[in-house]
Amino acid sequence: MGVWGQILAAALLAFCAAVPFSAADPNDERCLTHLSESLQDPFKNLHNWTKVTFANPCQGFTSYLQGATCNNGRIYKLSLSNLALKGTISPYLSNCTNLQALDLSSNALTGPIPPELQYLVNLAVLNLSSNHLSGPIPQQLALCAYLNVIDLHDNQLSGSIPQQLGLLVRLSVFDVSNNKLSGANSSDTWEPERELTAVQCEFV
Repeated sequence: MGVWGQILAAALLAFCAAVPFSAADPNDERCLTHLSESLQDPFKNLHNWTKVTFANPCQGFTSYLQGATCNNGRIYKLSLSNLALKGTISPYLSNCTNLQALDLSSNALTGPIPPELQYLVNLAVLNLSSNHLSGPIPQQLALCAYLNVIDLHDNQLSGSIPQQLGLLVRLSVFDVSNNKLSGANSSDTWEPERELTAVQCEFV
């Protein structure tokens, strides 16, 4: 290597040393770590969900994580449907603050829908259908102002539909059929304040 080649190589090394390593947003890393700990994956579909990957799941728009989609270095979509996952939905999902779509449908998840999902202020699609989720539908979901789709059908949810969800002006699809919801003949029956594209509600 000539003198100029050595100078060029030294300059490149100096430049690379000056550029910081592109690590994950600490909120995303915390979100993914806790979600992984709350899930059971009997068929090892999430084989690359490891601490190493959580430390750097995205590079720009490229995702290194099964079921995740990235946008500008942040997790903006999680699609983990039909993977036979068990366990519960971690409230720490709220740390994925750039999340716009969450799909955990067609698994065997149990427990409540965490009210902490209210902190996913960019969330547009929430699909938790076809699981074994129980407890009430959190009224706090009304704080996710960009929600366009709420699909909770085929669970074991109980109680009434929160009136606050009727304030979601972008909501076009709302499906809570095949649950254990009540209130069809009561004064607090949920009624949206705008016409929806699709509504599925059943009461016991």
